[in-house]
Amino acid sequence: LLIPWQLNAQVLLNENFDAVESGVPTGWIAEGTYSNSWQSTKGSYATGWENSYGLYFNCYSASSGKTAILKTPVLDLTSSTKDMMLTFNLYDADEDEIRVYVSTDGGETYEDNLLLTCEKVSAWQTIELPLAAYKTSNNVRIVWYGISSYGYSRPTIDNVMVAPAPSCAVAENL
Repeated sequence: LLIPWQLNAQVLLNENFDAVESGVPTGWIAEGTYSNSWQSTKGSYATGWENSYGLYFNCYSASSGKTAILKTPVLDLTSSTKDMMLTFNLYDADEDEIRVYVSTDGGETYEDNLLLTCEKVSAWQTIELPLAAYKTSNNVRIVWYGISSYGYSRPTIDNVMVAPAPSCAVAENL
């Protein structure tokens, strides 16, 4: 799903997960202390964004404190003359926690947080996070860090995009 201002822009990442049958897309990394980690919503758990599929942190009945880490492929933010923005859709109806970090060393470390926590999102929300601070890095990975609270939920992300940020504010209250 491209937003009109992105149609002619240099999109570095555009993943809607619709073609993912199991696991994660090629080039993405899933790891953590919970064995089921991130999974496609195709099949038994089909909560999607606009009837599409996404990836979810399968923490259903996982004991508290279990983690699942999801990393994008490496992105070269120096390849664009414009400031970039991360956009994705998120759903999490329970107590489980999702944090979003940026790694500038290919995913080895990820201390720079974009979104420290996002809990109890009871409806799909579009999250937009600026990446301008990382425009001199050619070894970027976006990292979703899920933490289970034994909450019987499955935090889900969909429509992940890294593209140039709009040069003007988006119109609201039209």
